[in-house]
Amino acid sequence: MKSIKSISIVLAISFLSISACIKSNASSDEKEEVDSLNTLSEYLGEKIEKDFEGNVVDDEGNPLKSAIIIIGGKSTMTNSNGAFTIKEATINTNAAFLKVKKEGYKDISRSIDDASNNISIILSKIDEQCLFWFCRHNHSLLN
Repeated sequence: MKSIKSISIVLAISFLSISACIKSNASSDEKEEVDSLNTLSEYLGEKIEKDFEGNVVDDEGNPLKSAIIIIGGKSTMTNSNGAFTIKEATINTNAAFLKVKKEGYKDISRSIDDASNNISIILSKIDEQCLFWFCRHNHSLLN
């Protein structure tokens, strides 16, 4: 009976010691995590809301209708003149990106800054990839 009590006491003391160590490590890990978050937010800059406008054209300067523009989590499509407007997009002052997509054209992503007001984008057509018997070209292949 004495041995069970002494084993129970040793286990209880061990448990308390281990849980105290885990708590002290967690607080230092949390402090390091907060410090790294502060460093990241300093790198990205402050968040601001800004209006953007611009136009999207192809390689030949023709306006592209229905291109999808994404800035700061907001999206819109270009009109028949290739023009777009995005109001109150939330961006970071030091790290903001614009994405443009249109079927048949290469998607692009580029950085923009908080001073950008009128953005011009040129999209290039996708070179048709060919998988021989699946493509539309005539390769003069022997049957």
